[in-house]
Amino acid sequence: MLTLNPIFTTYQFDVEVVTPVHVGMAQEKNYVQGLDYILVGNEAWIVNTEKLYRELTVTELDKLTVQLASGQSSRLEPMLKPILERNPEKLILEKLKTGGIPKEIRRFYRTGLGNYAVPGTSLKGAIRSIFLAELKSLAELNKSVGSSRQNDELGKLMGDITNNLMRFIQVGDIDFTKKTAVEVRRTKIFSADSKHKGSGEEGKWKHGNTYNGDNKHSAAFNEDEFVTFYETLVPDKKQHFYNLTIRLGSHLPHEIGRYASGTYLDNGVKKPNIPNYNELLAGRSGEWLMKTIRAHTQQYLEREKAYFAKFENKDLDDVKPIQDRLDELIDLNKKPGSCLLRVGAGVGFHSITGDWQDRSQRDHTQSWIDSSGEEFINSIYREKHKRLKNQIFAKTRKFAFEQVKGVDFALMGFIKLTLQTAESVANREIEQQKKRQQAEEAARLAAEAEAKRLENARIEAEEAKKPKLHPGPITKGLEVDAEVIVSGKPNRVKIYVAGYEEKQFEMIESAQQPKGYICRVALVIEKGKLLRVRHIKPK
Repeated sequence: MLTLNPIFTTYQFDVEVVTPVHVGMAQEKNYVQGLDYILVGNEAWIVNTEKLYRELTVTELDKLTVQLASGQSSRLEPMLKPILERNPEKLILEKLKTGGIPKEIRRFYRTGLGNYAVPGTSLKGAIRSIFLAELKSLAELNKSVGSSRQNDELGKLMGDITNNLMRFIQVGDIDFTKKTAVEVRRTKIFSADSKHKGSGEEGKWKHGNTYNGDNKHSAAFNEDEFVTFYETLVPDKKQHFYNLTIRLGSHLPHEIGRYASGTYLDNGVKKPNIPNYNELLAGRSGEWLMKTIRAHTQQYLEREKAYFAKFENKDLDDVKPIQDRLDELIDLNKKPGSCLLRVGAGVGFHSITGDWQDRSQRDHTQSWIDSSGEEFINSIYREKHKRLKNQIFAKTRKFAFEQVKGVDFALMGFIKLTLQTAESVANREIEQQKKRQQAEEAARLAAEAEAKRLENARIEAEEAKKPKLHPGPITKGLEVDAEVIVSGKPNRVKIYVAGYEEKQFEMIESAQQPKGYICRVALVIEKGKLLRVRHIKPK
């Protein structure tokens, strides 16, 4: 009897955010100042607009309508702030650090439940580019001319919608909780372009759009010009991990698998094959996927080091040298059982395409076509732009930045994936059990400390109630402790003054008090003698 094993194998990964990550939503869902948020100091207060409108009075609603009709939504802020402060728990969804004054904030993707998430489609797209880079037949792609053939070549490499190779990898979402570290980060474009070959290789910052020359670029960094604000996931100082599920269909049964890389007939009808299945996926594992992504990221980061070595800019080294940042990413990528994957907005052309569209650019630094015909960019682009001779084409990077004792720059989009194995799951359970025990012990010690504190406070309170002996001497009006010995009208008390413990004095200006009543009294001295005491009423 033939037993078929499952085609797909499920792998679980821990996910850690390494550098700011942004995966966007439709443009119409971006946050607009005055409509979706108001600025208060360095925070953007995200408004629950649905509930806000229900809270408005008729007068407030009329004012809001007038401002909206003017097209100046930012003018709504002075009106909205006191309304939001009236009921912040209900009307403010969250408060995000901004570090600047945005007019619009590009919103991070959310699920239907309102949680931040990196969609599986985005992750799968990043992995697809790495798979394309792995296929040996990619060398043929660079020989094609014209974008019309590009899709044909991709079809040959990975198939079309009916037989696509990527159907054999299923990637889940990374679903973050609302408590995930989310901030609004400013981003700016770093450009390595110039007018002509040989005119200089200093990296510059983009300060605006331009189509004639580079007058909108400068080596000097300006944090206010041509800045885009993104709602981003940022590295969590508590190092929270999130879960990702990936399923690899690497075990097609023999009767199906033998058709994976060849044309076959079914009742005389030609059926589509699954291009490069045997070459790429057959028999592969989660460990192979880690190794493949890690190798690609290693190559990418090394090319980035060459790029930033060639197109230097002192601003990038303000808080920490850019080369040191890249070395840190390289070291992190080498950790056993894990890898770095780059995903989301701001990751650049080379990350999005996996470097497979332009194999001639081995170090990300060459970007021009010179008059001698030497090829520095891919033939597809050259054929489409024959008139652009001696031109250097912009090679840009997008940095997220914040002010931290200088300008702290970060390349966007790096997440760390760690494969869960039986051993790692067991070790994690041991570590979690250890943390639970430590938490329980900490809670026990805290409870004991609190009980001791309360007991000490009780003792101190009891001691505070006890009368204190005044050592002397005595003076007129001196306030001391006293105790009622004989209850009556008037009460008779003894005073806690050294030398007077055995004497009793009449206490005036007091209602009848029970025996043992402790109070404060002022001494009444007449003709040099202590005759009586005056009751001091408690405040």
